[in-house]
Amino acid sequence: PAGGEVLISRQDLDALDLKAGDKVTLAACDSAARRTHVAARPAKFVPRRSLLAAERDLESIGARAARAGKVAPNDVPRLPASERVTLLAPTPAPGADAFRWFFLAGNPPWSPTRHSLANVRMMQKEFPLKLRNVYSFFTIYAEIDSFDPGTMPGRPTAERALLDRWILSELDILAGRVRQNMDAFLAYEAAADLSKFVDALSNWYVRRSRQRFWKSGFDSDKSDAYATLYECLVTVAKLSAAFTPFMAEEIYQNLVRGAGVPGAESVHLCDLPASAGRVDRGLSEEMAAVRGIVSLGLRVRTDYQLKVRQPLRKAEIVIADPDLRERVRPYADLVEDELNVHEAAFVDGSQAHVNYVAKPNFRRLGPRLGPRMKQAKRIFEELDAAELRAALLAKGTASIDFDGEDLVLDGDDVQVSVEAEESFAAAGDSAMVAVLSTELDEDLLDEGFYRELLHRVQNLRKAADIEYTRRIRLFVEGAERTARIVDQNKDHLMAETLCTELAATPSGATEAIDEAFHIDGERIRLEMLPL
Repeated sequence: PAGGEVLISRQDLDALDLKAGDKVTLAACDSAARRTHVAARPAKFVPRRSLLAAERDLESIGARAARAGKVAPNDVPRLPASERVTLLAPTPAPGADAFRWFFLAGNPPWSPTRHSLANVRMMQKEFPLKLRNVYSFFTIYAEIDSFDPGTMPGRPTAERALLDRWILSELDILAGRVRQNMDAFLAYEAAADLSKFVDALSNWYVRRSRQRFWKSGFDSDKSDAYATLYECLVTVAKLSAAFTPFMAEEIYQNLVRGAGVPGAESVHLCDLPASAGRVDRGLSEEMAAVRGIVSLGLRVRTDYQLKVRQPLRKAEIVIADPDLRERVRPYADLVEDELNVHEAAFVDGSQAHVNYVAKPNFRRLGPRLGPRMKQAKRIFEELDAAELRAALLAKGTASIDFDGEDLVLDGDDVQVSVEAEESFAAAGDSAMVAVLSTELDEDLLDEGFYRELLHRVQNLRKAADIEYTRRIRLFVEGAERTARIVDQNKDHLMAETLCTELAATPSGATEAIDEAFHIDGERIRLEMLPL
């Protein structure tokens, strides 16, 4: 390896939660003061718990290469201190909660558990870190707005916004499921329920409600949002106390005891929450369908390399169940916002810009049809695949005419795929299909350009660690197109970035932050001055 880098195994790189090229600290085992900074890179030929480093880096910390040659991982602790080094990653090691969650939620008890730091970190991201991020989001903005859970309980559930009613319904479902599973000693299943709920809380409720927390003033809708998220966090802390006891106690002590709300002295002295009677199964089914539509639409963008911040003209949604399609139709504006399209239309299969193609499962049908499989292939090419798909979804089986006799098929006998027409892209599952228009005109391209620019400004704020409520002075330098787009979106740009002055010239102040980058091949320079 070159100076300033070390080569380690891919397993060790993953265990330290590192990517190739990440900076780490190489320290001597016999002296914490002797250390140097290097970049970690994976190498297939390096055994686990061993590393290759440049001679100058080893000399700088007083270490030397192991004289034993190839060293097995179990032999490392028995080497002399001068032949061992410590590799310190910038990411802190997982704590007790992370290990506890890994053993309870990582595998069902009848399956072997493969323990490694990499697996612990992976499981940590599914629940503890997501919950920590939601908790951090709440505390930051609750402190800014002086939210008091004791005096601001929010309106009755029936009067709150749709998202509030949905997440409180999901919270009651969660409480019932966790209590039922824990009574039956099914800790793995209870952990899966907690993980699923926190994912919905983080990636759907909080993300969809951010503008409610960010807006100025403190109206009843904002109070409802705080009260709803507060209740979710406190309830999840109680439900997860047996799984992540330290984090649950921290959340409870801050949000309940620290806020002066009556309650037990510890989360571990609280009763396990039960359903509060707010379950709305219909709303849960509708929101699950909307989230499924969004997931398919985002899959289309990924598969066809359509940037998420690039607006599209239209999305067509096909839902096999006509009743569910009508129930989900009022959520069109939510789908439009999530998929970044100007229009979301709910249509039946014949109206969408897609074709269905049916392909037989030769492995399943071969034993039944024998030498007639070649004939079956021709019949499948000629039949109405959309009609076949509809029958399979409605009844679970479908019958086709096969040389004068009925051939009964189920979902495993045939695969019905979705193919989009020209200028469209599609993805589907057994219940729905999302079709996106891929044609881009100048207006759409300009809109995508502005969204990317806004994203870069917000990222610069974050990288500079500028406080959430602090105002800025902003200077944007670019070609004619940049100037035109900034001028067209001036009010929105200033409101979104807390900019009080969109300057025509740079300030030249020493405390200003600069960044240069390219969007659509056009060079842009930003200067941001905190005020």
